[in-house]
Amino acid sequence: MIEPFTKRDFDAAYADFERFWPGRRGLRALLHPIYLYQFGETASAIRDGDELVAYLLGFLTPAAPPEGSIQMVAVGEDRGGRGLARHLYRHFEAEARRRGAAALRAVTTPGNLGSIAFHQALDFEAVEGDMRVGPVPVLTDSAGPGQHRVVFVKRLEST
Repeated sequence: MIEPFTKRDFDAAYADFERFWPGRRGLRALLHPIYLYQFGETASAIRDGDELVAYLLGFLTPAAPPEGSIQMVAVGEDRGGRGLARHLYRHFEAEARRRGAAALRAVTTPGNLGSIAFHQALDFEAVEGDMRVGPVPVLTDSAGPGQHRVVFVKRLEST
């Protein structure tokens, strides 16, 4: 069951970062408390008892109409392959639609083929970039010099 992401969840995700992001400590800066204190209404968690097993940190932009932005989704490495990330994305999409969002956005690195395939399977499309890396367009230097990113968007139909 999906529930709101709490301070306890934030602490667990931070303390046990390696379980969610093995070998990717550089991503820890993305796990920022702003997603709890400022955007907590749209951050979600899946727990098994008291154990955090997956989470999604996302927010809606203040634009009119808003867009949903997914900062990070993580599933404990011992829980992968069960559709938890997909379940969290669908939950976030439903909430974004409920709040009138026109689109969802997500960003990944060009080398993260698993993330690219995941987003494509959920009907996200890569935004046109200034070069291609493998199967997708890439925005060069979009996260700083030498830091290329794939930006995905999913247009939401008005409901």
